[in-house]
Amino acid sequence: HYKIESRPILDEIEGETRFTAPGKVTITVLAIATSRNITLHVNSDRITINQENVKLRIQPSGDQLEIIGQYLEPEKEFYIIELSTALSINVEYELEIPYTAILPDTGWVGYYRAYYVNPETGNTHYMSTTKFEPYHARKAFPSFDEPALKAIFEVSLARRSNYSSLSNSIIRNTVADPNLPGWFWDHYEPTERMTTYLLCMIVSDFEYTEANPGIYSKPVKAWAPSHLIEGAKFVATTTATILSHYEKLFRHPYTFPKMDSIYIPQFISGAMENWGLITYRVDKFMYYKEVSTEANRAQVASTVAHELSHQWFGNLVTCKWWSDIWLNEGFATYWKYFGLEASVPEFDPHNRFYIDSLVPAFTSDEGRY
Repeated sequence: HYKIESRPILDEIEGETRFTAPGKVTITVLAIATSRNITLHVNSDRITINQENVKLRIQPSGDQLEIIGQYLEPEKEFYIIELSTALSINVEYELEIPYTAILPDTGWVGYYRAYYVNPETGNTHYMSTTKFEPYHARKAFPSFDEPALKAIFEVSLARRSNYSSLSNSIIRNTVADPNLPGWFWDHYEPTERMTTYLLCMIVSDFEYTEANPGIYSKPVKAWAPSHLIEGAKFVATTTATILSHYEKLFRHPYTFPKMDSIYIPQFISGAMENWGLITYRVDKFMYYKEVSTEANRAQVASTVAHELSHQWFGNLVTCKWWSDIWLNEGFATYWKYFGLEASVPEFDPHNRFYIDSLVPAFTSDEGRY
């Protein structure tokens, strides 16, 4: 169980370091073996741990265990905590780690900053965002960053009043920070049990468009800068249509309380299936009626259907290790054609399967692809 607090600093503020994110992670762990050390994943180029204030407590008593050493192994991206006494089997511990992450504008993985330019004012607007697949959560917070190590995440994001935040779940409440005037904490409901690479945390000044609630029973929104919001409407409607269809097709509900989709101006992938908060590159997201091409509409719908398939194949059921990632992608690629049949049947999706997927697979099998 993770409790994550993060405060991305996107503006010039006196006394603050811009493009950093001070935070704290509190991890509840159950010891399944005796050990005198705890090893987590940390990318030390992106995270600075406040080692003096790291604490380990026995639960539920709250008694502290003495930490006698802490060190990093950068080549393995390990952070190792040495203890004076060994952990006891079947006992819960709470590990509290304060740290600061940096928000670079290159690489576009882990925790980073993106931006857009307002065409009316010429001003640059920054946002903080994440892209953790396959092993980049360790660039945002100390964690057990492997796909089999699923956990529940409770996220709290701080922002100023001119921003809003997004994460996988819904906001439980928003509270002003009494020690930081002008800052507000959005506290999110706990997620389902999930792997670290599916967590997403965003702070931006984007607006949203919402799908007609008659299409799907849960809120479905698509987010973009205000001058681009018209281009997000197709994604919102298509997402709601396909979610409704997949629930019937798979006979298993979509388990999160909402679905957000958001355009990320600088994004390394086509899209990322974060559970409840899918992130997209511009060419896989924006569609303007009577302006964009039909090929663009088909591409956007195909990407949406693929990422929504992952909400079941990859998110609900997850590969134990990255050598099995073909299972995630194989199922999502196959089932997306059923999503397209429900949302854009005019593109003849099932026949497109042979052209887009089957023939390239034969070519690959033959060794010429």
